[in-house]
Amino acid sequence: MRPWRLALAAALSALVLLPAAALAAPLRVLVAAGNDVGLADELPLRHAAADARRIASVFTDLGDVAPEHAIVLENRSADALLKAFDRAARLARGRAPEDVTLIVYFSGHGDEAHLHLSGQRLPVAELERAAARVSAGLRLVILDACRTGAGRPKGFAEVEPFDVRLDAPPGPAGALVLRSSSAGEAAQESDELGGAIFSHYMAAAMRGAGDHDRDGRVTFDEAYAYAYGRTLRRSLGAPGATQHPALRAHVEGAGPLVLTRLSRARASLTLPAGRDVRYLVFHLPSGNVVAEVAALPDATTRLAVPSGRLLVHRRAERDAGAVEVSVPYGGHEALGANAFTPVPLALLVAKGGGLRLRRHLLGARAGAVGTSQALGARARLRYGYLQGAWRLGAGLQLGGANHATAIHDVEERWLGGEARLARLLALGPFELELGVAASVRRIVQRLRHVDADRLGDAGYDLDGEHVAWGAGPSGEVTLRIPVAATLSLEATVGGEAIFARRSGELAPLWDAGLELGLSFEL
Repeated sequence: MRPWRLALAAALSALVLLPAAALAAPLRVLVAAGNDVGLADELPLRHAAADARRIASVFTDLGDVAPEHAIVLENRSADALLKAFDRAARLARGRAPEDVTLIVYFSGHGDEAHLHLSGQRLPVAELERAAARVSAGLRLVILDACRTGAGRPKGFAEVEPFDVRLDAPPGPAGALVLRSSSAGEAAQESDELGGAIFSHYMAAAMRGAGDHDRDGRVTFDEAYAYAYGRTLRRSLGAPGATQHPALRAHVEGAGPLVLTRLSRARASLTLPAGRDVRYLVFHLPSGNVVAEVAALPDATTRLAVPSGRLLVHRRAERDAGAVEVSVPYGGHEALGANAFTPVPLALLVAKGGGLRLRRHLLGARAGAVGTSQALGARARLRYGYLQGAWRLGAGLQLGGANHATAIHDVEERWLGGEARLARLLALGPFELELGVAASVRRIVQRLRHVDADRLGDAGYDLDGEHVAWGAGPSGEVTLRIPVAATLSLEATVGGEAIFARRSGELAPLWDAGLELGLSFEL
């Protein structure tokens, strides 16, 4: 056969085989449910729904779960959870079972035979049957559903904590069931970590804290070992509440089960080595915990993090401190031991993600402003001091507008100052500032007669100037978008009502505007 015919045959074969190859690509389907509310007589949890979001985020960011293959349920019913497995089965339809992995995560209340979801009891046996309908060669089940201490019990029913087991399906398949605690033990939530202790350390492990061999991949064995050790160590501080995660596995096949790949991280952070040191990483401005990481004594730790601003605590009996960094999308930041500003350990613990190392803000912005009579422009400089979730500040503004009446062309300029109070709200990676202010202005108005050229020859005085002082309230909304550790872009909409005395009468002047600018934190 001639060479060109061989090439053509090979190309046609590739086109024929391409759909089949695509169909055989491995598929991971995630069903993650978190329920803060159990039965009517159970105290609500605080972080179960957030745990489900956290686990889903790690798997979609780093764990080869496409966003469209992640089914996340927050505070939904038992029926909704069962229907989620029907959707998972549809996603797996047409695939060979050995190409499909089903990952199931649940955080909430339960008893020895049921999960408790929004006032309903879901038998574990029924959950087993629903999961079995998904044609998956491997099933990984992570259950953080047991009693907790600190007044917020998971599984508050008056029964012993339960041992959930999903039997391995028949055939060439396997199952791993990972539970947050062993039978007879309590699972715990942590307000400091913002979630269930076990779930938090499992997520941190998959973000890179558990990458023991530092090959950029976190296997199930590595994640389990890290979450087990950290959960046990953390729970030792709660009397009578020691928590040992438990694993039941029946898996056939060779090779490690890779949960996450750090090469897929949106951003990453390297934490320095240390002895008896742990790092807490918070996402700003929300203050939500990204991960708690035990420092390695002789090696750095690479952690996958969300892009944006981060606050990192270095918690140690000696040399405690904190640092704020900004990691862009696709970027990496490596922290050295000398990057941390010394902060007392007690203050780190008390403030958590609410600690702010930079309290002073300087900002400049300018934009268009519409007054009660014309369209003009305004520029402002301001200073703010952060106190908790509030910012106190002062500012200067310079503005102007031109308009015409039937008789005069009017040029208006003003110079003013303001005292401000603003409430800060976290909006994902952004910050929303709702502010009110009391403003004072000096207003200068210059008038020129519309017939100035003609009347000037007749000797008339055509120009005039009026000066007035005004004061009044203002309000605005500012969206702050961080672009670096100390630099943010700002977009502001707002308005003022200034009351000024004109011609012997007190008259209101209204304006509203849109401004863009920059702010620097010091």
